[in-house]
Amino acid sequence: MGDRSKITNPFFGKILKQLRTDRGLTQSDIGKVVNKGDSTVRMWELRSSEPDYETIVILANYFGVTVDYLLGREITVMGDDAPHPSIHIPVKYGDVFVALNKGDDNLEQDDVDDIIRFIEFKKSTKNK
Repeated sequence: MGDRSKITNPFFGKILKQLRTDRGLTQSDIGKVVNKGDSTVRMWELRSSEPDYETIVILANYFGVTVDYLLGREITVMGDDAPHPSIHIPVKYGDVFVALNKGDDNLEQDDVDDIIRFIEFKKSTKNK
């Protein structure tokens, strides 16, 4: 997947822009990190093109997120006082993220995994 490849990921550009703006960075700043021009970063954010895998890894490392997060395949809940630095939630459970983010329950990854397993169990019993 090169810079001019067909767009296959609908989330990358939006997530990149959010990470960049949350940190007060410009497109030029990100371009310098990955040795690309600001117009290339702008095209990524507008979903006109996508970076190659190596660039995605560099960006994930730079922002301190996983490649899955950067590609929109998981949501990361960050907390300074959390026992673990982050909790990962699959994107399809975005509503669970909202519910968990509203409370101050100090949930850990194992707790979130249990909740997701319970949701999957309930869905499977409803489909029978």
